[in-house]
Amino acid sequence: MASSYKQLIPRPVLQGLAFVFIVCTVTGSFLPGPVKSQLGTAPPNQTHIQIAVAHRVSHVTCFGLDALVLLFLGYGIQEEIAAVLLVAILGYAIEATQYLLRYSAVFEWWDLSDDLWAIAGAALLVHGANVLFRIRTRTAR
Repeated sequence: MASSYKQLIPRPVLQGLAFVFIVCTVTGSFLPGPVKSQLGTAPPNQTHIQIAVAHRVSHVTCFGLDALVLLFLGYGIQEEIAAVLLVAILGYAIEATQYLLRYSAVFEWWDLSDDLWAIAGAALLVHGANVLFRIRTRTAR
């Protein structure tokens, strides 16, 4: 059953946003090191705390937006769970590929942790909106 608040943004717009956000997430994950450094999102080393913050914020922003858009596309709990799992798998696949291709010397589990926190936050936000919508709908009757 679709929640009416999910119908505020037309479905084709959400589909387009999902495509753009996911392509940007994947592309941004595999940018060359110097480009990431110029953007301020290069993987941090221990002496650059500002870079570490920017890198973590980029993970939370990208994966949170990916999850949020896919959650808005989902109708019902099963599709919302599928959206959350797909974005989590995307995060794992990116980190595993970076490690396997020697793009990173270690598997960056802390990046995956940031991704999962962002995905969980998006899921809680949408779940809260679903609950509020149901309460509002019941009291309006």
